[in-house]
Amino acid sequence: MFIRLRTQVEELRPLKERQAALEQDLNELTTKRWNLLTAWEDAKNGGVPPPRPAANRVSKKLSGRVRVRVAHAGDRQPLLALLKRRVGSRLSETAEVLAGKAKLSLTELADAWRGGRAVLEKKFRLPGAQAERLVQAGSEGRHGDGGAGFAAADDD
Repeated sequence: MFIRLRTQVEELRPLKERQAALEQDLNELTTKRWNLLTAWEDAKNGGVPPPRPAANRVSKKLSGRVRVRVAHAGDRQPLLALLKRRVGSRLSETAEVLAGKAKLSLTELADAWRGGRAVLEKKFRLPGAQAERLVQAGSEGRHGDGGAGFAAADDD
């Protein structure tokens, strides 16, 4: 009996080492992914001149009839819909905070989200219970989809 048990333990040892190697690979690839996403967002923001001068000209020429306002990442409805669908529960204060933020960087939000409840509360002034729900929903998404993450689950 002891010999059979010892043989089984020896058979599991390579699997444990492989698991450790795969976890390390996952961490490295996740870091690489986030670096690439950050570089992509920087390229998007830095490569295009701001449309504010054109918006100001339109507002001036059509004064009294049209007012143009440019907002970076202004359409937040898809983000809010995703949060409601994936997190569920009551997120009214979170939606209000995100909708009211003049400049919302999704990379900054994702970084704060990965940083945990305290970072979300500090950086975005989210209520503690709602920040905790976001963190819980994010960690559930990472484990259930092979490491692809919460947001990647709804990319259409």
